[in-house]
Amino acid sequence: MRQVKGLNPGRLDKRVTILRYQDYTTELKGRSNELVPVKTVWAELRPLRGTEGTEYFRDVNTQGYKVTMRFTEGVDVKSVLEYKGRQFKIQYIVNPLEYDYMLEVYCTEDFSRKVRQGGMYG
Repeated sequence: MRQVKGLNPGRLDKRVTILRYQDYTTELKGRSNELVPVKTVWAELRPLRGTEGTEYFRDVNTQGYKVTMRFTEGVDVKSVLEYKGRQFKIQYIVNPLEYDYMLEVYCTEDFSRKVRQGGMYG
């Protein structure tokens, strides 16, 4: 039996929803996509660092987070995490020691551009 250290289940105290884009056909036979919930899991949400700056004459504010959760199939960089109405875009995912026991999801919350329900950015 392998022993995995580093995941304290008592620290997974936030309910995080995993969202994924789903394509659909509109009433006018056009194609569009929307975010749909896939699964809600317990996770730890830990802020890493924030950045501020100006991009194309607009203020840009982002905050980086590390979200630790139990291993969940289907989480990828195309997914979006949501916690209490805040949305986090996934940058990359780490599966420590490749044991499929837990995931460390590194994501950003962009305060200047919000992920909308009908597309990537507003």
